[in-house]
Amino acid sequence: NCFSHIALEALLLQRDAMILHASFVSTRYGGLLFSGVSGIGKSTQADLWQRYEGAELLNGDRTVLRRMDGVWTAFGSPYAGSSNCFVNESRPVRAIVLLSQGSACSLRRLSPAAAFRGLYAGMTVNLWDDRYVARVCDLLAALAAVVWAVYSVLMRKISGLGHGTVQCTRRVFFY
Repeated sequence: NCFSHIALEALLLQRDAMILHASFVSTRYGGLLFSGVSGIGKSTQADLWQRYEGAELLNGDRTVLRRMDGVWTAFGSPYAGSSNCFVNESRPVRAIVLLSQGSACSLRRLSPAAAFRGLYAGMTVNLWDDRYVARVCDLLAALAAVVWAVYSVLMRKISGLGHGTVQCTRRVFFY
């Protein structure tokens, strides 16, 4: 229901919070979010982290991001998508991974400007209200500048990947 999204967005923006189209897992390192277009492999990445790293899925589709005392925190939201998983818990954001597909696997850290562009594409924002758009842009600029890591992962079709994808991501982010 679009009206519930509008009401939720208004309430969240008042609290320095916004909604990102992302799967959100809790790892021993902190919150890890996988964002990208529908069908790119967000849920598959979350499943791999659950299987190989013992991560817990806290939200499968629409994660709330909130800045509290200068720290960005991810929250499970009631919008869970096809995963039907929404856990009312939060974790500090350790990294955000923007997924895309290509012929080879690669991982690169994004500049704040590139992170902003990639994150904006996944935001739930009502474009008809200039105040909402401006507020989301202000929050995203802050997020892109201070989150420890926003990465882009270019990968082959995800079905051909497994534990190696998780190991590569873990090694880059957390070691």
